[in-house]
Amino acid sequence: LTNEPEVCRRWVSPPTKLNPDDIDRWGFNVVRLPVEWARLEQVPPVVQKDGTLKHTWNENYVKAIDRTIADLGKKNIAVILDMHQYLWSSAFRYIDSEDGWGCEGGGFPAWLYPKPEKTMFQKARCDFFQGKKESGVPIDPKQGFIEAWQYLAGKYRDNSTVVGADLINEPWSAKDVCSSESLSLNNFYKKLGIAIRKVNPNITLIFEDSQDTGDNRFALTDPLPFDNTMYSFHLYTGNWKPDGISRLEKYWERSQKWKVPLFIGEFDAFGRADNLRKLEADGNWKKEMQEMFTYFKENKIHWAFWAYSGLHSLLIPGSAEPKTELLPVLQSGF
Repeated sequence: LTNEPEVCRRWVSPPTKLNPDDIDRWGFNVVRLPVEWARLEQVPPVVQKDGTLKHTWNENYVKAIDRTIADLGKKNIAVILDMHQYLWSSAFRYIDSEDGWGCEGGGFPAWLYPKPEKTMFQKARCDFFQGKKESGVPIDPKQGFIEAWQYLAGKYRDNSTVVGADLINEPWSAKDVCSSESLSLNNFYKKLGIAIRKVNPNITLIFEDSQDTGDNRFALTDPLPFDNTMYSFHLYTGNWKPDGISRLEKYWERSQKWKVPLFIGEFDAFGRADNLRKLEADGNWKKEMQEMFTYFKENKIHWAFWAYSGLHSLLIPGSAEPKTELLPVLQSGF
C-alpha cells in the first residue's frame, strides 16, 4: 500500500502468534477468540432454486481455528468464539470515524459492499441491523451472518473447550445515522439465538449491548428468552472514577434486573495497555485497576482483557514478553 499513514502500517502488521503456554502460565482460564465472517466466507454464497444458500467455507481458516482451539484445550483453557468486527468491513479503508482514526475495517465480507465509496461504514452497520442491503447483493446479510454462526456453533457442538458464543462485537449505533433503539437488537438476537441453539443447545450465548452514549438509551430493551446467557459490554474509559464505575453501573443494574451474569468482554487498563495511548494514561491506573477488580469480585462480574497481542496488547510488540507493569495488575483480578 502507498501513502498510508504510519499508524496504519502498524495496524495491519501481523500480530504475535498466540501461545497457549503463555496464557496457562500467566493464569488466565479463558480466551475470547475473534473470528471474522469475511475470512470464514471469502466468496459469496450461492442462492439455490429453493432460496437456500450454498456456502463455501474457507478450509484453511477453519483449520487454523481448529488448531488454536485444540492447543488451548490441551491446557484446559476455555474458548469463547467472538464474531468480530471493527469498523465493519475491509471494504472501507482509512476511515475517519466518530470513534477515532481507523485504517481499514474488518469483520464483514467486502462482497457485501460492491460500491463502498457510496456507503459509510457507519451506514453499513446501521443498514445491517435495520435489514437493508446494498443493491446487487443477492443475499440477505442477516441470513448470511446467522448461517455463518450456525456453521461455527454446529461444528463445535461436541467440543468441551468451546463454551461461549459472543454473538457480534460492538453492535453500536452511529451518531446522525441511526439510534440505539433502531438497531432492534432484541429481535436480531432472538432469531440468531434460536438458530444457534438448534445446532448447539448447550453453548453460552453472550449478548453485547450498544454503547453508552450518555443518554441512558440502549439497544437491548428486555432480557433474551434463553437460559445460559450472559449480558456484555466493553469498558473503555480513561479512569475508574468517575467515568469507569459510572458506565459500569448502568450495565450492572440492567444485568441485575434481568438476572443475567455480566461479562466485560474488553477493556484496556484505562489506556495503559494501548501502545499509542499509554503515555496519556492516568498515573493512578494501577490503583484504579485494583479498585475495579475489587468491584468485579464483590459483584461477581466476569471479564476478558483486550488483548493478548496487537495495538492493545499484553505482549510487548515484537517479542514474547508480557508488559511487566501490566501482567501483575491483571493477575490481581483473578
